[in-house]
Amino acid sequence: MPSQNTNKQIGAAVMIALLIGLVLVLCLPIAFAIIDSIGSANADDFTAWINATRAWILLRSVAIAGLIAAMAMLFGLPLSVVLGSKNTRASALLIAPIWMPSVLVYLAFNLIRSPETMIGDRLIEMAASGHRWAPIWAGYLLSALGLALWALPIGAVLLAFGRTDQSGALGLQLRLEPLGVIGKLRLWIGAQKGLLLRVWVILVVLFLGSAVPMHLAQFETWSIVLWRELAQRAPDQWAMVWIGSIPMILAACIGAWMVTRTIGAIDQSSSMTISESVAPSPPPKRIQILAWVIWVLAVGVPMAAMLWSIKDPKSIVQFWRISAEGLRSSGAVAGLAGLAAIVVAALVCFAIGHPSSMVRRIGKTSLFLLFVLGLFPGVLIGAAVAQSPVKGHLAVVLAICMRTCCIGAVVGGVIAASEPGSRRAMRWLEGSVGPTDWWSTVLRGSWMPMLGCSVAAGLVALYEIEASVMVRPPGMSNLAQQMLSDLHFTRLERLSAAGINMLGIGVLVGTLATGLIRKSNPRID
Repeated sequence: MPSQNTNKQIGAAVMIALLIGLVLVLCLPIAFAIIDSIGSANADDFTAWINATRAWILLRSVAIAGLIAAMAMLFGLPLSVVLGSKNTRASALLIAPIWMPSVLVYLAFNLIRSPETMIGDRLIEMAASGHRWAPIWAGYLLSALGLALWALPIGAVLLAFGRTDQSGALGLQLRLEPLGVIGKLRLWIGAQKGLLLRVWVILVVLFLGSAVPMHLAQFETWSIVLWRELAQRAPDQWAMVWIGSIPMILAACIGAWMVTRTIGAIDQSSSMTISESVAPSPPPKRIQILAWVIWVLAVGVPMAAMLWSIKDPKSIVQFWRISAEGLRSSGAVAGLAGLAAIVVAALVCFAIGHPSSMVRRIGKTSLFLLFVLGLFPGVLIGAAVAQSPVKGHLAVVLAICMRTCCIGAVVGGVIAASEPGSRRAMRWLEGSVGPTDWWSTVLRGSWMPMLGCSVAAGLVALYEIEASVMVRPPGMSNLAQQMLSDLHFTRLERLSAAGINMLGIGVLVGTLATGLIRKSNPRID
């Protein structure tokens, strides 16, 4: 017996050491870049950011991100109701928009205002009659709508997973109370205001760190300013840029803290006994219809817009020949990112489910740090790796893993938090805390969400461009870069063909990944 306990302790120590080592590898480039830059900065580097113009850009960035985040959360509310129902079998398909490149969603909604369309012709007439602001603001509105629809599944998932009413008591009260629609809505908002605030803040931070989508939408945000400063300066002059990134660091920390709070809510609800729970009722038909209407707006409309813009249907098939090299290169990196995500998910799940409070703190801290990286602007991730000793293809893999391993961390945290409290207590009481025991009691039943997080991380890595563009060596092709180049040079035929293929891949593979990940939370299975 002492020998078995010793083996369990050694095995647990190895798992925790692997987790700490992996987190350090992913976090040290950023840490070293910030420390080195601040140490070599002078007074001018600090004062360059302290002026009215910079302050206005920062405030405007928060306002733009806040508005788009509110739209995404509003669109996500009906989907969250459907996702929170056990009787729904198509929830994986509803989340599909998040697995599509945001660049393509932007393209599709801007095709709607092209000169050949009714909206485009009307905008041209308004501009010709003196209302020159109309095409500009129409572009802003459609871009913001596209970004909100792209991110709405994030809001929907966070709202569905993080509800404080997992017992169903609030839903039962809403059905029984003789209130109108407005009264029930006010009651629900009052009960879920903490969750709504957390989800909104997470979405705001996500948009604050998104450089390429905001650049395409022509929104002058703080992340765009940082990217421009990076492009205009040599690497030995990046100290000023890292000082300017302090607001983004703070924002990423706030967003990561909100994510850990949301996972903590899942942990609390999983500790309830069966007698405390009320079986969730199926969502109302009107809510289901509204959810699918929003889904069609997010997936069907972009697909239809790009199909409409295709002049030669053969372009759809030719995409695979034209982009073969980019697909191979990006696919290889995506595969490695998927493997890294599944390792992170397993290690975080083991740490958060361990009886030792210190080990659990290590697991939660790892989740926090990895999600800070996930919310951090990708161009700064790439800049940090570019300043590190890691070069070549390995630098591309490192930069992309720094951006995508947060998916594995979150899935691992959700698996650990979703373990029923009674089973966890029994496992701890029996001493089943070693890697082998954990594998047989927890991980064996969670292989599908582990596989799903690997697929999801690989899909996100396939489209990643912000970090990889800073470190990609000459001669290394990149699928997302090819698509962005087609957009900049207005190769709409090739871009629409790529978009149709990528939308199809995103919907099919993303649906598979989401369906697998859903198995980590039996409440919405």
